[in-house]
Parts: sequence; C-alpha cells; structure tokens
Amino acid sequence: VNAGNSPILAGLDEFREHLGGQLTIMLLSAVGEGVEVHEIDTELLKQAGEILNDTQHHQLQ
Repeated sequence: VNAGNSPILAGLDEFREHLGGQLTIMLLSAVGEGVEVHEIDTELLKQAGEILNDTQHHQLQ
C-alpha cells in the first residue's frame, strides 16, 4: 500500500462503488471474532504496509 496508485486502495474504492456507496468490510478483532467496519483510515493502512515491508526486508537479510 503506497500513495495514490495502490491497487489495494483502488480495489476498496471499486468494492465500495459495487456495494452502492457504503463500504462494509469484515475485519478481525481477535481470532474468530469479526467486526464490520464502514471506513478505513488510508494513512494508517499505508503505515501498516510500510511496517510489513520493513519487517519482510529485515527477515530477508
């Protein structure tokens, strides 16, 4: 997930449009416990992507 050209963010926008305007996504709050959300903090999602990328990069070294 990066700036404006992220396929994940584009896919979420397409999914929202497909649903008719309101985004509804099931996220896990714990193993086996789902929570429906209607919006995603894109900046937080980008930060999470950076953390995952950094973690993967460090594991490969």
